[in-house]
Amino acid sequence: MDKALNVTIASGVCIGAVILAFGYLYSTCLFFARDASDRPERRAALDGYFEGHELYERGEWDAAIAKYETYRACVAEDQEDTSEVEGLIAECHDLAGRPDQALALFDKSLATNPLPHIRLAKANCLRRHRGFDVAIEWLRDQSMKDDERCQVMGEFHRDSGAHAEAIVWFNRLLVERGWPSFAYDRDRGFTALPETLDTSTRNRLASCSYVFIDLARCHYALTRFDEAFAFASMGIAAGHVLTCGDVECRILRAAVFAKRGDLAAARADIDSASALAAAGSYTRHKRRVRAAYRWLEKLEAKARVEETK
Repeated sequence: MDKALNVTIASGVCIGAVILAFGYLYSTCLFFARDASDRPERRAALDGYFEGHELYERGEWDAAIAKYETYRACVAEDQEDTSEVEGLIAECHDLAGRPDQALALFDKSLATNPLPHIRLAKANCLRRHRGFDVAIEWLRDQSMKDDERCQVMGEFHRDSGAHAEAIVWFNRLLVERGWPSFAYDRDRGFTALPETLDTSTRNRLASCSYVFIDLARCHYALTRFDEAFAFASMGIAAGHVLTCGDVECRILRAAVFAKRGDLAAARADIDSASALAAAGSYTRHKRRVRAAYRWLEKLEAKARVEETK
């Protein structure tokens, strides 16, 4: 049972998370939203692009590449930056076992626009096919701002299973993003924030909220359940302030409740995650919620059997 629960939590960070990273998904949603008013051919290609995401998540790499390539051709025809979608195509080639094609395309994308999530994807490709040492040396040689370096190094060590080292980098990242300026109370949430946030404060808190879930997962992987619970709760509190979803944080906190034997509290968090996932369009969240219900129901059935003994 513990194995099923742990796999559910770990799936939140497997192989570059999903669509490379939380930041990537967020930025691509913003980047492509403007396509809604473009020519019909591009709108059709955009629909295919999002179908590519679904194929990606199912591990159908070549089918996803076909969708992404169609979109890339439309973007190139309009003489716009293709580096984002090239990063996705490169990762699909990597996961399909074609590292040489992947690395060439990563390099093309990074030469145009050296984005952190694409650096991470290339580093993971190098790690899988040429070894950890080659990948980490390549990352160390990259020119990045301090917060970008902390983010990429933290995510790289997280993906490598080096959770203790990842925690060091993620803690540095919180400092870089101004986390100490936010007064957080474990029972009352963010007590010092004004009712209406200015754009700068909102953006800083949003950038920290992604780190909370990474720290929660890393502590969970190291069986530091109190720390995992605390960071997942921070993510939920940030979600309240930012009026955004916190599905991943609620599922992880539910897992901690389950480890503590509090299945009622675990169910409450999964129910909240389910409502948030149902209100959104992110298919992966819906699958994660279904998986969480499955392991919870098995634990509940086991508990009922124990009660009858």
